[in-house]
Amino acid sequence: MRVFTSATVACAVLVLFSGCFTFSYASQSLPEPPKITEIEPPEIDPVQPKPDYTGLNESERIAVQIYHDLNRGVVNVTTVSLGYTWLSQAYPQSGSGSGAIIDQKGHILTNYHVIKGASQIAVTLYDGSRYLAKIVGIDPENDLALLSFNPDGRELTTVTLGTSKGLQVGQMVLALGNPFGLERTLTTGIISGL
Repeated sequence: MRVFTSATVACAVLVLFSGCFTFSYASQSLPEPPKITEIEPPEIDPVQPKPDYTGLNESERIAVQIYHDLNRGVVNVTTVSLGYTWLSQAYPQSGSGSGAIIDQKGHILTNYHVIKGASQIAVTLYDGSRYLAKIVGIDPENDLALLSFNPDGRELTTVTLGTSKGLQVGQMVLALGNPFGLERTLTTGIISGL
């Protein structure tokens, strides 16, 4: 497993579950976490409606266009792991977060805290298809992780990596995400500090 030493991209991620205390006892019989299964993509690709720019100002048109072009590159990351109660009783738990597809090989950039301690990881694409994923690299200090799944030759929408060089406080930021696996979202903000 490779560990990243620097990062220039941030992903907006919401998480359903934050960590529990972990204990390990050799005599304890651990429950088996539920298995994540893959779901095939639909035979017909869902049609994405074209943006309607009527009545929008320039910054709104740009935001709408970016969402239209990139939202299918955002995935929901689902994890399964074992959690422990304060009495050291093990139980299966699940978590969820967002990630961005960064190349046609199926590499996904997400946050480290989303996949930390996971025994199984799956990514769900815009069309509802789900793929098992594995960890390729981690950077806990910068809260980043790189995942990989096998797209099996299908064409993917990718989010291009950028650079933080030249960023200034006050610049506009657009964050695409998939909170709670409900739908792909767009949030705006500004660079508040460097």
